[in-house]
Amino acid sequence: MPTKAKKKAEEDAAEAKRAANLEQLVLDKKEGKYAVVQRVAYWAKQLRGKEEHRHLTQNEILELALQQVLAGEVSEKDIDKLMAAAPNAGSAEETEKPKKKSLL
Repeated sequence: MPTKAKKKAEEDAAEAKRAANLEQLVLDKKEGKYAVVQRVAYWAKQLRGKEEHRHLTQNEILELALQQVLAGEVSEKDIDKLMAAAPNAGSAEETEKPKKKSLL
């Protein structure tokens, strides 16, 4: 039976390996490094809505989304289709708000 210190060391090593893999995936991304941020953020919102990911923290959700998008588990084209199909809540609110009259 592993001691607490040994178990903690194993967890730390696994976390470091996961971080290194994630860093390597980001570095290996040739095109669209900045456009992928929007896709990852949207995918993280989708993951947050799934029941099996409810126990994860916000950072863990973001890491999972980044891992899945960069590793190709979820294609960027699929995320783009989901984003295009989703209603734009922000623009709908702007059109319904009454405009304030200028006092000048």
